[in-house]
Amino acid sequence: MLLKLLTLTASLNLLLVSGHWPHDRLTATLMWDGGDIEDDTDSLDPVPDPDQRVGIEIMGLYDTGTNLLNALLHVNFWNQFTTYGMVPPNTMQGVWKHANPNSLIDQNISELSLIANENVAVLAMIRDPLSWFQSLHKAPYSLIGCVTGDDWLTKPCVHGSPAGPNSSTQTWANLADMWADWTQSYTRLKEAGVERVLTIRYEDLVLQPENVLSEIATLLNLDMPASFKTVDDAAKASGGALGRQEAIDKITGKTYLAGYTGVTWHSACSSLAKWRPLLEEHLYDGCPESLESQSLRRRLKRHLHHK
Repeated sequence: MLLKLLTLTASLNLLLVSGHWPHDRLTATLMWDGGDIEDDTDSLDPVPDPDQRVGIEIMGLYDTGTNLLNALLHVNFWNQFTTYGMVPPNTMQGVWKHANPNSLIDQNISELSLIANENVAVLAMIRDPLSWFQSLHKAPYSLIGCVTGDDWLTKPCVHGSPAGPNSSTQTWANLADMWADWTQSYTRLKEAGVERVLTIRYEDLVLQPENVLSEIATLLNLDMPASFKTVDDAAKASGGALGRQEAIDKITGKTYLAGYTGVTWHSACSSLAKWRPLLEEHLYDGCPESLESQSLRRRLKRHLHHK
């Protein structure tokens, strides 16, 4: 995993210098899969200029596609916006991109007022929780304590810094409650003076990236490029990845469900049951009964094994 992260970080450095997405299979595949590069990577913007560009802060839980969105914004709107975050000098000062807005507000984190005062727009990434649970289990970053043990889907989850460095530790009853708290908390940003907040489903960004960026362009008055670019366009130029297609297949085929056993499937569905209205609000199925049979999960596992 460390080698993958180092390789991916090196690829991002190429983008930082050149403004072009590197032809790299690993980079494209991990981006489209919603993965993060490292805990504090917020931006690829080389020349912050808030007086001339629209200010954007990308936010979202780990593994929700924040880096994919960042990459797509940069290859399509390269000179039209400035990124806010926590990686100076390549960003303007903002909040930690993985921060929980409820925690930012309740703990009175001063950086939140900075993006409000600069009229920065927040683009908030969310993801289907059943897919997010599996991705987090594979790449938990600082939440590794939340995904260990057979009871990882039902035990309390402790986050040491939910509002960024130096913030106070908080505990959620389980991962479903953590997902729900983040997902519904972006609406609170307006309480802190952040006027423009757009919630983006990871699934929409993968399946219809041009439509998502067109919505962003309309909200922020950005000019869409004459020819839309996706991350894997560049990767394919070197005979490389089908990163986006793999991500599409994972979403449309719900192949991430093969990662559940009978016990973990029941745990995931039980913990999500009370969040049905939130799931429906964001067009997520939750746990439809047609997916609860063990035979379906066995077929999914066989499908993955023979692909």
